[in-house]
Amino acid sequence: AAESFDSLGSFFDSKTRKKECMYKQAAGLLDRRELDSAEAIFKEIKSYSDSAEQLKKIDYQRAEALFDNGEYSSAYEKFSELDSWSDSYARAKDSLYQYAKKLFEDGDYYNAVSPLLHERIKFLTHTGSTCPHAGLPAAGCLQRDTAHSII
Repeated sequence: AAESFDSLGSFFDSKTRKKECMYKQAAGLLDRRELDSAEAIFKEIKSYSDSAEQLKKIDYQRAEALFDNGEYSSAYEKFSELDSWSDSYARAKDSLYQYAKKLFEDGDYYNAVSPLLHERIKFLTHTGSTCPHAGLPAAGCLQRDTAHSII
């Protein structure tokens, strides 16, 4: 149907109707979890309706799949890219925790602590806070905490 509206050119509301058809097609693909195909269409009509939100939903579903497959580090990255969309911030923190927990269980203690420290510094820097240890700037806090985790 979208092609039919496309062939009408700029007649009446054919462009809007074409986008509506494309949106419905993409939504159906998303419901069937055909994420790549749905994403391609939503990107083409990004300014139509809530297509931009649907693109975030696709990224969220990809992050969930990574988490479910035990790819916690990659899931953390994907959830973090979503900023505060839905519960992505909480899911990013959980992904990071699961990643650190897995490293710890594998006996990789130093690397288990490292991502948690970096996330702490990222938070402190983002909020403009200083480290609670003697008011050090965020980078100083990381150096101090890293030194204590090694000792």
